[in-house]
Amino acid sequence: MNTLSPLEKEKIYDLISESATDGLTGTIQLWDTLTIPYISDPGLSDDLKKRFKQAAKEIYDKTEVRLVSCNQDAIKKKSVRAFMYLGKFSDFCKEPGAACSKGIGMKLKTGLDKLSKPDEEAEKAFAASGAPMGFKESNNVMVIAHEFLHRLGLAHQHQSPYANKFIKVDQSDKDNCAPNGIYWLPYYDPASVMHYGLQECNKMELDCESSPKGGNRYNLKCKAIDEQISKYVCLYGTQSSGNKCFQRPEELLGGPKLGPAIRYSDNKFGQRECLSMLDQAWLLSRYAIVEKDEYGLEKMIADGLCEAN
Repeated sequence: MNTLSPLEKEKIYDLISESATDGLTGTIQLWDTLTIPYISDPGLSDDLKKRFKQAAKEIYDKTEVRLVSCNQDAIKKKSVRAFMYLGKFSDFCKEPGAACSKGIGMKLKTGLDKLSKPDEEAEKAFAASGAPMGFKESNNVMVIAHEFLHRLGLAHQHQSPYANKFIKVDQSDKDNCAPNGIYWLPYYDPASVMHYGLQECNKMELDCESSPKGGNRYNLKCKAIDEQISKYVCLYGTQSSGNKCFQRPEELLGGPKLGPAIRYSDNKFGQRECLSMLDQAWLLSRYAIVEKDEYGLEKMIADGLCEAN
C-alpha cells in the first residue's frame, strides 16, 4: 500500500472491518504466500512481458501482494508449491475475448519433480502444471491486472450477490456472468477492475427507470446506483472524470423495448482504469494473515533465478 494516502488507507480498512460478518465465503483456494512466482511463455514479446511487470507493480503498490517473474529452475524447487503460467491467448482461451484465466485462485503444481525433457516438451509441462492465463500482445496493463486478480481469487464484480440491486445480467454464461459464491465484501463496485462493460454478458442492464427524451433517446433515473455513487464519491481511487471517480450512463439509446439491442451512452462500467478501493480491500482482507515469502523467492532473486520488480 505504498502509494495510498492516509485517507485512502482509512477507507480501505473501514471496508475490511465491515466485511467481518457480511462477507460470503466460497471454496476458492487462496495462495499461501504474498510473494507469488510466475513464468512466461518464451514466445511472448518482451513488450508484453514488460506490461506483466507493470501490472504486478500496480497490485504490489496497493496491496503488498507481489508477483515475481522467475525461470524454470526456480519454479522446480520444492519450496515453490504453486506458480502462475502466463501463456498465449490461443493456447488457453477462446474468441471472442481479450484475455482469460483458466480458473480462479491458487493451483498446486504437479509433475515437475523429475522433469528432464527437451525444452519444447518442458514448456508444455510447465504450462500444464501452473495456474494458467492466456494473453494477447495487445493487452494493456489493466486487462493483465484483471486476469492476475482472477488468479488471486476474485470473480467478476457483476457476479457479486451485492450487484443485483443495481444491474440485471444475462446469466447464460455461467463462468463469467452468473452469480459466483466466492467470498465477497458487502458492496457493489461498478468501478472495479473486475467489472465487465454493459455491452458484455450478452445483455447487462442498469436497474433504472427510463423516460422518453425524444427520438430513440431515454433519460435514466437510477436511484440505487446514484446513492451508491454519492455515498462513496472517492471510493474508487484515481479520479477519472471531473470530481467523481465513476459515472453512470446518462441515457438509454434505442428504447427500453428493444431487449438486447438497447445500449447506453458513454459510461465507466468495465473501465479497467485502476484497482478500485474495493479491489484493494478484498485482497487485503483475504491475504492479511498470509506469510510474506513462504517460497523463499527473495533468496532466488538474489541468486538470479527470479527478477525483482
